[in-house]
Amino acid sequence: MKKIELISCIGIILSILLKILNLPFGGELLTVSITILATYYFLIFSGSKQVFVLKLRKFLFKEDVNDSIEIKISGFALPVVLIATLFRLQHFPFYSTLFYVGLTAILIALGITGYKYMRTKSTFLYNLAVRLIIIGGIGALIFITPSMENNNIDKSDQTVIESQNSKE
Repeated sequence: MKKIELISCIGIILSILLKILNLPFGGELLTVSITILATYYFLIFSGSKQVFVLKLRKFLFKEDVNDSIEIKISGFALPVVLIATLFRLQHFPFYSTLFYVGLTAILIALGITGYKYMRTKSTFLYNLAVRLIIIGGIGALIFITPSMENNNIDKSDQTVIESQNSKE
């Protein structure tokens, strides 16, 4: 795991804790952390032939990254699932469509990566499969958990609601 991935993951975990505890700047930190991680995955795993992206890949991986189909699909799927997770945690609309597209692409990329790994035993493909499994698994868990939008009722609000219901 690279330093930028580790720092982003720590930022994501910290921001989720801030959001759960209703402390300030949880949403902002979550947005920045997920955006950095999604941009990192898009730049590294996209099939771009731009000079900047090729130099960045060579600098970060210290080896050539081939532009095979599983790399291109992963470069699309990982950021989409991360952005869908951001949409879900921030209660933005259309997160389910992003999850369907992203998780489907992750499953396709994981199948191709697993098949090629069984034939070549490449450490790069192994690390890619681990990233796909972790982000896909967390994304799937976040997707299937029920929404907490309507459950954020304070106890004072709950007593007001109960008193209004008893008057009727």
